[in-house]
Amino acid sequence: METVSKEVFMGRCQLTDERFNRDQKRFDRLEQGLEKITALSVQMAEILKQHSAQLSEQKERIGRLEGRPAAWIDRVLSAATGAVVSAVVTMLVAI
Repeated sequence: METVSKEVFMGRCQLTDERFNRDQKRFDRLEQGLEKITALSVQMAEILKQHSAQLSEQKERIGRLEGRPAAWIDRVLSAATGAVVSAVVTMLVAI
């Protein structure tokens, strides 16, 4: 094994230190990006929960709105049936 001069050793150390510093800066940027992504994921989860709640509320409201005409028709039919039955009973009593 050959010996390495002090200048070569110091040059390699400097290169290694520079690479380490560049890599450290990259890791720091990646960590910051990951933190931002994590925060966005949490926000998206909250938005999704709110959206699901709004969707179920709208389903309820639409169901009630769709049920109103049917309930109104049922009342009209009940009133008409009651009127017809009353008329028939009145006619039978009058005879």
